[in-house]
Amino acid sequence: METTVSIKNLCYSYDDKQVLNDVNLETVRGSVVAILGPNGAGKSTLFRLISGLLFPRSGELNLFGRDCRKLYKNRPFISGVCIDGAEPSPKEKVKTIVDLESGIIKDFDKSKFLAEMEKSDISAKQRYGELSKGQKRYLLSRLTLSGKRDLILLDEPGDGLDLKKRRELYDSIRDYANSHNATIIVATHIINDIERITDDVLILNKGKVSLHGELEDIREDYRIVRSYANSKIDTSQFEIIARSVTQDETTFLAKADYQTWQSLNLGMSIEIEPITLENLYLTITGETGEENE
Repeated sequence: METTVSIKNLCYSYDDKQVLNDVNLETVRGSVVAILGPNGAGKSTLFRLISGLLFPRSGELNLFGRDCRKLYKNRPFISGVCIDGAEPSPKEKVKTIVDLESGIIKDFDKSKFLAEMEKSDISAKQRYGELSKGQKRYLLSRLTLSGKRDLILLDEPGDGLDLKKRRELYDSIRDYANSHNATIIVATHIINDIERITDDVLILNKGKVSLHGELEDIREDYRIVRSYANSKIDTSQFEIIARSVTQDETTFLAKADYQTWQSLNLGMSIEIEPITLENLYLTITGETGEENE
């Protein structure tokens, strides 16, 4: 499969503050990639680097096999971006925003798009500043998904949307990646949504990559191991990623290959549980990844 984004030992800092430190990432066509991490972990900076708003201080960042700097002028035609800080003026009307975007997006049907927005209570005559938070995100995300692009970056695309609209949007993200053989990189705190559709996961914490891999491999390799009543546990057969201890139990986040987990027998007072992406994220970063209602 063709590599779309290749990042090697990428570092970036603002003045004396290190924001990204030795980041590595590789993505391929047809995949949805989840970028997870607490606020301040470096997600937005990483997106700005990939989109060409910033350039690396050290390390490599290649898009489709070419240095990111050499693709600067052509980047709007191969990639779509929906990130904070790259929004229209509040005074611009929705129709004007759509008109401007149609000059970049190939084979874009403006009438069809505006009719779709009307169904979501977004009028062509409304000004961008009059839209709700969710409507703004929906408009920009759907615009970004309306062209034939090979790489798309979406920062919190479901922010402010109700559950039904969010699911609809995330389903369209998965469908776009499949039908256009494109790479879509999504940064989000709403982990339940992205877990349904993602292929790869990268967890950033304090500017460093804490975890990167295919979601199916992560589900196979990671487990929660609980030991009750001060039971002794042989940990030699798995790698301990994190540990918490209370008066009644000891809990491990542990890693081993699938065959090891299938054959492991640790005794009656010890439980082994499959892991969810949210539990893994919580353990690594100390955040829940849950939506604030």
